[in-house]
Order: sequence, then C-alpha cells, then structure tokens
Amino acid sequence: MNIHLRNKRLIVMALYSIIATNLFAQNPMVHEAPELKGQLAKAISPDDGYYYWFGYYDKLLSDPKDRYVLAMRSNFEHRTPNPDDVIQVGMIDLKRGNRWDLKLFRN
Repeated sequence: MNIHLRNKRLIVMALYSIIATNLFAQNPMVHEAPELKGQLAKAISPDDGYYYWFGYYDKLLSDPKDRYVLAMRSNFEHRTPNPDDVIQVGMIDLKRGNRWDLKLFRN
C-alpha cells in the first residue's frame, strides 16, 4: 500500500485533533503554567457590554510578562461585520483590573 505524503499528513493531523479534543473534554483544567495547575480557566474580558475575542493566527496572545492581552472588541457577535460596524483592536491590561486599553497604541 502506497499512501501519498499529503494523505499521511492529513491522517496524522486528524488523529492528533481527535486525541487533543478527547483529552481536553476529559480534563478541561489549565496545564500550561505550573502556577495555574488545577485551576479552571476564567474570563479576563471586562464586563462592559462589549464582546471580546482573540483571532490572530500569527500573533502572541500576551506580552512576554503576561501583563497585556491582545484582543478585539465589538458591540455585536454571531454574525459577519457590516460595513458600518466598528471593531477595535486593543489590549486588556491584567495589572489594572482587566481594563480595555487603546492608549497603548498611541505615541
């Protein structure tokens, strides 16, 4: 049986996906940082009526010191943006009460 390399990669990716999904479903605890081991994940977005998300495939979620979290926010969710919609890019400051901050981008 001769399986093409691309097909082998797809099979490996599918198996990895299934295994990772099952592991997370069985144990949704945070394991990345030793100081967080055993803690459930918690929301860090401000409770201000906006919707927050992180959606950058080539950017880090936080700065090296874990103070700022890169995010986008809008006043809508569960739909594609319309031409008049505004989506802000900013940071959530974890050292200042999870405050949304746009000033970090201004000189």
